[in-house]
Amino acid sequence: MCRVYGESAVSRQTAANWFRRFFFFDRQEACENHLSRFFAQKPQKFYTDGIMVLPEKWQKVVDQNGTYLV
Repeated sequence: MCRVYGESAVSRQTAANWFRRFFFFDRQEACENHLSRFFAQKPQKFYTDGIMVLPEKWQKVVDQNGTYLV
């Protein structure tokens, strides 16, 4: 993921662990609370950097004729 989305992207292992935890949520409220805490813990730079690289990511999609990039 870092190759496509940059060094500030979540690692593949982190994403796998994160999604694995969703399997254990038995209520929507628990899932929503977890997501709220997860995103609240991210620093402002996480969001700023992500927004700033969007044009580059979009251009890659355009260059690939809309093909999904992994």
